[in-house]
Amino acid sequence: MKMRRKMWKERKRNGRVMMRGVRGKRKREGNQRTSRLMRMTTCCSRIITSLASVGQSLETSLSA
Repeated sequence: MKMRRKMWKERKRNGRVMMRGVRGKRKREGNQRTSRLMRMTTCCSRIITSLASVGQSLETSLSA
């Protein structure tokens, strides 16, 4: 029993909890990856658009 508990703790620490629903877990990881990518792209696009607007406002203020 102690050995099992130790192994479970080690697996939990490694982030690989091998129990029921391994396939479901893999799917979830993939979904997490895609959602993280989407979040990153939206964040980057917001930053780029804000930088573009700042550049445009600077350009208009310098030309006037």
